This record gives sequence, C-alpha cells and structure tokens, in this order.
Amino acid sequence: MVIVFLIPSGQGLAADYTNPSFSAVCKESSARTYMAATDWKGKEDKNSWSKKGTASPEGWEFRYKGGNKIEIDGKDVPVVTQHEGVIVALSHGSSGVGSNAWLYAVHLGLKRVVASMVNGYGHADGKLSGILTTSIELTCDFSSN
Repeated sequence: MVIVFLIPSGQGLAADYTNPSFSAVCKESSARTYMAATDWKGKEDKNSWSKKGTASPEGWEFRYKGGNKIEIDGKDVPVVTQHEGVIVALSHGSSGVGSNAWLYAVHLGLKRVVASMVNGYGHADGKLSGILTTSIELTCDFSSN
C-alpha cells in the first residue's frame, strides 16, 4: 500500500512561521472509527463505523519548542505547515504487514487538538486484510514553555 500526500506548490515541510513554545496534556473527548476487514479465508468480517471509540485511554502529550518538529508522546513528528495559533503535523510508519499515517491539527486558541489516522494492512490476496480510519477530538490543558 502506498500513501501519497500532496503538498501544494510553495508549501514545504518547514514552515516560515513558528508558533510560541508550549506543552499540552490532552484527553480524548470523542472518537469514531471505520473498519473494513476480511478473515483468514478472505471473507468479509467487518464493514462499519463505530458509534464510539477510544484510541488512547492513557491520554496524549504534545511539546513544541519552535521550528519544524513537534514532540507527540515522546516522539518527534514533522510539522507539515503552520500559521499563527495553528500547527499541522504528520507521522507515518510501516511494519511489513501494515502501513499507517497520523495527521494532527493543534489549535492554540481553542486549546484543542484533532487527530486522524488511516491504516491499511494485510496482503494482496485479501486474506486477513483491512483498512481503517479513526478521527479523534482531544481536549487539552496547555502551558507555555
């Protein structure tokens, strides 16, 4: 599976604007997940949206010290773009069985964060394979660094 993100011309991964440093401890206030999956035989197993969901019951931690990276739960994540009061970051990974990407939008004025994840896993034969997406709204306690 290949995930491609297009960035409009003139916008690179390093933004010209840098927001002030902050840290935030966040809790999930709502989440929804969609999943379509197959079992070991390739038979459809799931194809539905959850009514509620919990992606991370432990909470989330964000630290930003300026520049083009934000620390999320102890890991540096590239800032895709930002402007005054808003930071958008993207992380991605692959395990050989699945690939995923997380996109985060941090709004300093609203003191909220939204995060969305897409994931595809399995193999071309369609057995024990699936796709899923999760969207999460976080409420946060922000402090200046």
